[in-house]
Amino acid sequence: MGTPGSHEPEKTEPIKQALERLGYPTEIITHMPYNWDEGLAKLDEQGVKYVIFLYTDLFGPDATIIHNVTRGIFGGIEEYKHCPGVPTGPNNCLYMGMLTKPASETSNAILIFSRPASPDDNTLREIFVKIAQESRSENNNGNPEKEVFVMVGHGARSNLNDMAQVEELTNAAKHVKQKMGYADAFGITAREDWPELMEVAVPNAVDQIERSLAVNNANSVVLVPATGSGSGFDAVKEELDNRGIPYTVTEEPIPIGSDEFVQWAQKNILGTTAFIIKEKPVENTLTPNWD
Repeated sequence: MGTPGSHEPEKTEPIKQALERLGYPTEIITHMPYNWDEGLAKLDEQGVKYVIFLYTDLFGPDATIIHNVTRGIFGGIEEYKHCPGVPTGPNNCLYMGMLTKPASETSNAILIFSRPASPDDNTLREIFVKIAQESRSENNNGNPEKEVFVMVGHGARSNLNDMAQVEELTNAAKHVKQKMGYADAFGITAREDWPELMEVAVPNAVDQIERSLAVNNANSVVLVPATGSGSGFDAVKEELDNRGIPYTVTEEPIPIGSDEFVQWAQKNILGTTAFIIKEKPVENTLTPNWD
């Protein structure tokens, strides 16, 4: 089960425990730093034949190049075998300071990559409805009809990945708008790991917020750190402050161990198991519902 290294392990434990109750040996791994091989080795010791890779970070199928590192470099699936960083030999990849080697060097198990978590998943998007409800109850003066609900994402270096992330965030935000009655709702990204991109992305994002406030006769922003708060989220807040735009920040940590995440994981694992039973794959592959 893949999760960002910034998450505290105990937050992921409810998912691990739920899967183990279903009879699945489960290991928690991280992608910053990468320790996928360690988790795989522990499962290999238990004699597993298939390993389901469950990516819990809120970056959907096309929202990050990390998925190519996992599928192509770690999983060895030729279609995605492209190193976005520095190739170190024919099969290894050094990306953002971390080295990824093929899983085949650690285990003979067959890897099945299930669909990654995304903010607009039918189950996971309810997390943001709850976050909006809690924010409204904590800020009694909140009036959704006069507020713009904005989900801020980390962003990506690739324009295609970044646009995919904006689309996922916007889909989830529109769902929240439908439930809560906000004046407008959409997603933005800060592209925070790339300073030259962030210095353009953040002002553009706040321009969009400013236009939405004007067009919808709204007077305040509900700001959601949808993929976790960081330098990009802080930069968006600073730009809002500089322009005198009032905003409320919702719950900051991604509730990765929430009931919604547990339900999503169970659904994903059971669906992937059905695929394995039916198709009996003999090499590393993706589940059909990846896209």
